[in-house]
Amino acid sequence: MENLRSALTHFHGQSFDVAIIGGGINGCSAAQHLAASGYKVLLVEKRDFASGATSRSGRILHCGLRFLAPQKSISEFLFAPGTLLMKLRTASDMAVAQGELYNTIRAYLRPMDIALPIYKHAGYSGWHVDIGAALVRLMNRGRSPINYRRWKGAASPHPFIRHLANQGDIRSVVAFTDQQFRWPERIALDACLNAEDMGAVIRNYTQVVKLEKSGKTSWKLTLADSEHKASVDARYVLNLAGIEIDRTNRMVPGLDNIPPRVRAMKGVHVLIRLPEEFRGHGIAGENSEGEHIFCLPWGEYHYLGPTETFYDGHPDEVTPLDEEIDFIIREAQALLPGLPIKDAKIEMAWAGARPITFDANRAKGKRLPFSIFHDMVDQGARNLLAVTWGIIVNHRQTARRVTKKIKGVLGAAGPGKPINYSPREVPALTPTSSAADIEHAVRHFLTAEHATSAVDILCRRTPLFWDKAVTPEFLAKIVDTMGSILHWSDRRRHAEIDSFADYVWRNHRVEL
Repeated sequence: MENLRSALTHFHGQSFDVAIIGGGINGCSAAQHLAASGYKVLLVEKRDFASGATSRSGRILHCGLRFLAPQKSISEFLFAPGTLLMKLRTASDMAVAQGELYNTIRAYLRPMDIALPIYKHAGYSGWHVDIGAALVRLMNRGRSPINYRRWKGAASPHPFIRHLANQGDIRSVVAFTDQQFRWPERIALDACLNAEDMGAVIRNYTQVVKLEKSGKTSWKLTLADSEHKASVDARYVLNLAGIEIDRTNRMVPGLDNIPPRVRAMKGVHVLIRLPEEFRGHGIAGENSEGEHIFCLPWGEYHYLGPTETFYDGHPDEVTPLDEEIDFIIREAQALLPGLPIKDAKIEMAWAGARPITFDANRAKGKRLPFSIFHDMVDQGARNLLAVTWGIIVNHRQTARRVTKKIKGVLGAAGPGKPINYSPREVPALTPTSSAADIEHAVRHFLTAEHATSAVDILCRRTPLFWDKAVTPEFLAKIVDTMGSILHWSDRRRHAEIDSFADYVWRNHRVEL
């Protein structure tokens, strides 16, 4: 027995109001909000929930301040008032989103004190940032702390500042409190499990292998998992497949040559340990290519990144490469020459590919606004909607917009249900848990949360891997417990341990 869920064939022939392709944060949140509105929802994810870009991001819950910065000079806003309005709207959305998440899932967040040096060559001054911070505070309305400060020159008590390059060129230093997603995977899981509570069908490790129109407005989807196939019908299809949005659209007969909607951009991060004085503090700057580079706290560690490179490889092979890790270390050392970054041990690394909106005039995609809707009715595919560049920060806002859009097409659904945004209660699981507690937790994840592997449990349904709490001994306990519940042979248990070790090495450069 390999899993404890219903066979896929159980759903053969069923009809849904909305079928959602993609179980990242946006797919899970959309399922939650649509189910709460009374729609019959199907959510399918070809891998595990929250295993793609949701789990591989920079994990920053921005307060919105960075989105008010000009590209080169503050004067550019005089000649492009539309750009200023878009940036103000984006900053407002981020401020509101941060406040909402801070007040509903604070247990999944962690504050960090971020410094930003303003150099003489920057196109803005410290007082410009003061105005931006005042606007963000106004937009935020006290929902979450910002704690904005500014110092002239490099005379700041922030621990990173004295290690920066070109100290004499620093005109000002600002610092503020931002939030960090300590556990983004759990946020997505809570959303899709709440959708399931409200009647949605959620399936991980289930792929859409065929997508075709059925009549003028309906759809037929052929699904497949490792054992079975099944066909279902849907009145509306929501394509939230991340960097596979274009591939999914082109599955539809007649859409195989449509223009791209997504530019997949790969971002790599590297985890190292810095001295204790830097804990809780981070810094933002620019690398040699003029892109953002961060050094952000992560418990006892700090992570550096990201890279910004076009990705056209296999969706399942977005992994950190040696040259990318070397680039990050080299750039971080140039930003902070006073710290021993190049000699630090690489504790972990990760890579994700973000589905940035395609723009033929921008090599790295259209960065603003977020969550662009692509209604495929213009391509003859009515009731098929794709959403690009949906980020974790505003996933609820995106889901609400999606729900409003679908309501306008399908009309009212059944009786609504209240959404539960609160963190779900899950059994405690730590390396020191008793055998009985481990058995209770593992059984819960297998039976109630659709986990099928040690990776699912340790990397997503708990934060244990990301907290660097997984040892070979603890992994063996988890796998033995899974084996007892699922009736695995000794050979199967050894294979599961090997599979976990291979996964964390390929995807995170962690050797158990």
